[in-house]
Formats: sequence, structure tokens, C-alpha cells
Amino acid sequence: LSFHRENKKHDYGLTAKQQKKQFSKKRKDEGYFQERYDELDADKLTTALNMLKNTIKHGILGSYVLIDSWFVTDFMLKEIRKIRKGMLHVVGMCKMDKRKFDIGGKEYNSQTIVKMNEVKRGKVRESRKFRSRYMVVDAEYKGQPVKLFYIKYKNARNWTLLLTTDLSLSFTKAMELYQSRWSIEVMFKECKQYLRFSKKKGHIEHIDKRNDIDELP
Repeated sequence: LSFHRENKKHDYGLTAKQQKKQFSKKRKDEGYFQERYDELDADKLTTALNMLKNTIKHGILGSYVLIDSWFVTDFMLKEIRKIRKGMLHVVGMCKMDKRKFDIGGKEYNSQTIVKMNEVKRGKVRESRKFRSRYMVVDAEYKGQPVKLFYIKYKNARNWTLLLTTDLSLSFTKAMELYQSRWSIEVMFKECKQYLRFSKKKGHIEHIDKRNDIDELP
């Protein structure tokens, strides 16, 4: 678990009145308090990677790192794949934005990829288990091989994208893995509701073992 705040440019996310009411106390510039204080302004992606590496250092090993769309960047994918010579794979939701994927030497964004594949016979498949239609596309993202699962749930108007660096994963297995995040989402909801934590922009959740799910500390 780590704590972060808005940057100084945005007044730390507080009004002038709220800043004035903040509790303050002089403390030593060392020890655990100072570590937590320094962490407040640290880059969230770097903090997440450090937490992941520290978890593995303490013997909590796994196969998959499950992340939300805020953390799905080329930096995170490459850095996670470097850990223990590729021991960990990523499964994460990805924004349907302007980022481009390399397919057969040409680059396309998600909207174009969907349009290209929707008209191909047999490309769009059905999943009764997840009540959805989906397409599977092999591609590269900034040099990193990835498998893209474009998903349209029943009654949904738009496609969503689930990305993984494990090219052997099927759609069903990838979805089962990613749904393991739900328990941590419930935990965050309760933290916000009962501990009055503010809304988070993103978070890294689990390492998935072969037979179990462990939360990162």
C-alpha cells in the first residue's frame, strides 16, 4: 500500500481552507515517516514497479500482473517483462484511444483495428460465459508482442480492449484472470466509503499465482 497526493501545481488537490486545517507536527527527517512522506510526491508508475519488485524479493512469486487501464503503458509493459527474465506477464484493460499497434508491419489504432476485423468472416466470436462478442488480434505495442482481445458485451454500444503480453492465453482464460481484480475493487470502495480515502486515478492490484491470487502489499 502506498499513499500519493495531487502535485503542488494543483494545490495538492485541496482548497486553501482545507490546507489551512491540515494537522501538522514536526518529525525527524528519517525513518518510516520520512519514507511515507517522500512517497507522497513519487511517480505512481515507479512506485508500483518498486512495490512489485519488493514483493518478489520477499518470495511472493506469481505468473501474471493484473492492472487497470491507467497503468497499461509501454513503459510498464516493458519494465514488468524485464523482471526475473520475463517471469511475469501482464493482463490489463487498455484504453481505446489513439495509441497504435503494429500489425504486419503497419500501425493502426483500436478503432481502425475493430473496423478492419468486424467485416472479416469468422473473426468475431461469441462467448456465452461472458455474454459477449470478441475478436482476437496478435500485434506489437512499441516493440512488445501483445495479444489484443476486443470485447463487446451484450447491449453495449462500444468495444472494450483487454491486452496481455502472454500470447498463449485464450479469451476465456484472460477474462477469468482479469476478473480476479474484483475483490480488490471492493476493498478500495470500502476504503473510500469508511476510511474516507479520496478517489484513486489507478492502482496495481494482484500477482496471480498458478493456483491462487495474492494481493500486493
